[in-house]
Parts: sequence; C-alpha cells; structure tokens
Amino acid sequence: MRNPLSSAILAGLVALGSFTPVLAQNREFNVGIARVSSGTIIPVAASTEEGDDTLYLDPGKSRSASLLSTEDVYDANGNLAIPEGSEVRGTFKPVKGGLKFVADSIRVRGRSYPLQASTKVIRDEKDPREYGAGAIAGDAALGAAGGALIGALTGGVSLGGTLAGAAVGAGVGNVTAPQVVVVSPSNPVELRVQSPFTVRN
Repeated sequence: MRNPLSSAILAGLVALGSFTPVLAQNREFNVGIARVSSGTIIPVAASTEEGDDTLYLDPGKSRSASLLSTEDVYDANGNLAIPEGSEVRGTFKPVKGGLKFVADSIRVRGRSYPLQASTKVIRDEKDPREYGAGAIAGDAALGAAGGALIGALTGGVSLGGTLAGAAVGAGVGNVTAPQVVVVSPSNPVELRVQSPFTVRN
C-alpha cells in the first residue's frame, strides 16, 4: 500500500517544479533527435545542380565528390533523419572491378555530421560516350571517308570499300573505348551506414 505521506510529498514536489518524472525527462531529451543506426541504407546519386551531370570516373584514380540523397531516410522510431537532397561528401576509391564511394560527412538541414558509410563496388564499363549512337555515327562517317580515300588512291571509289570503311570505323569506338565508372543522377547507388550517428531535426 502506498504511503499517504509519501504521495503527498511527491505531489507537492511536482507542483513546485522541483521534481520531474523520469518518463517526462526522456520524452524531452528525445525531442528533435533522430538516430541513424548501423546498416541503414542511404540512396545517393550524382548532383544535377549548378551544371553538374553524370560522372565518368577513372577506375584507377581516387576522386573527392559530393553526392545527394535521393529519398527521405527515417530512423527506427519513424523520425525523418535524412531528407531527400541532403549532401553526402566523400571519396571514390579504386577497388578491384571499379570504384567504391566512401563517405566521411553528411549535411542535414544546414548542419554537417561525421559519417562512416560506403557503397558496394560500382563496376566499371566501356565509356558509353565512346560507343553511343552519336559516337558510332561519327566513327562510321570517318571510316567511310577513309574507305573512299583509299579507293581513290588505288584507282577507284567503290560502294563496297566505302561501306567496309564505315563498318570498321563504327567498330573502333567500341574496341578502344576506355573503362570508366558511371554515376548518374537517374541511377542511385546504395550507401550503407557503418557507424551509428545522431542528427537534429
């Protein structure tokens, strides 16, 4: 049975503001705080602001970069932790098969926080700028011109020689295109948090 005197003293302390229940203290402490746990995924992509566009990166070189989160990220309690468009800073680092983006900070609502997070390997590929439709058409035109020139020098221009030159020219771009890692605004990569951190709302 609760002691009437103890209850009366406790009620008096609360009324005077000298005592705050523990539950109320916890609620006050958590206001405006979001906790991002290890393993949280932050989708990020290249920025399209200020003229930036798709990144074409040399898989053999490190490069500092800023990416943007592409969707809202919530903590385990449903609090909005990282709004879409938050800036993530870090470095693309060479690894076997391509590059890995290793983040070191994130800017949320105008405040910067240390961040330990990284992506999986972003695979390198033939530079699409070298074998896209426009590049192939240009190479084919050069090849056709070369075929016609050779024909002229050897005594005659033939349709077959011109077409053969065009085919060779079209194939050159695909063969000689360098390997690059492509990071585009329309194709986000997953950044996995490795160490928990707290942000203010």
